[in-house]
Amino acid sequence: MVFVGTMLTGRTADVGGVSVLVSPARVRVTRYLKGGGPGVVTVATGVASGSVVNEDGIEPQAGQPWKIYTLSRRMPYQTSICDGSTPTGKAPVRQAAAEQPEAIVPAPGRARTAAVTATAPHG
Repeated sequence: MVFVGTMLTGRTADVGGVSVLVSPARVRVTRYLKGGGPGVVTVATGVASGSVVNEDGIEPQAGQPWKIYTLSRRMPYQTSICDGSTPTGKAPVRQAAAEQPEAIVPAPGRARTAAVTATAPHG
């Protein structure tokens, strides 16, 4: 079975500074490319609990689109990068960070340079 979908929110573990979904993760299926099934499925990830990582699994983030390849007939579907599963995009920026741009502080000098460049007359 092959399908494209978006990872839904769920339990996460910090893996190298990234919040990775813990197995089993839920996926909202956008389209089945081979086979068929329900609109929301579960897949096994490479993180079983805490931050125990199985190198054979996938490390998805909530909101991230994926193409999943699996030979499993039952959920949670077993998959891995070696099976061909791959993210098809990046996880979206968390809403809280997007709503609070003042929380992102540029390095000294860079903001001033950008402001001068943006407002300087051309001529």
